[in-house]
Amino acid sequence: MRSKRDEEHGQNVRERIVKVFAEVFGIPAAVVAAGVAPDKVKGWDSAKHVELVVALEEHFGCWFEPEDVPELVSLERMEEILAARCGAN
Repeated sequence: MRSKRDEEHGQNVRERIVKVFAEVFGIPAAVVAAGVAPDKVKGWDSAKHVELVVALEEHFGCWFEPEDVPELVSLERMEEILAARCGAN
């Protein structure tokens, strides 16, 4: 039986971000993968943003700096910040 970590090892960072985002917002991963922004995702308010931040921290096992949080508004920025703060690649 494969563990969650084994399954994630085969995924790249973008795929893992898409999966977390889709779970938090309850939307299909294909929609997320096409690109997201706060003004394009229904329900992306400050409370949901915090939920996303916590979910990303838990999934990747690292913490964002306070100045990172408002920057987590696109897949590209999430990937860049995760790489910088968590060594995710």
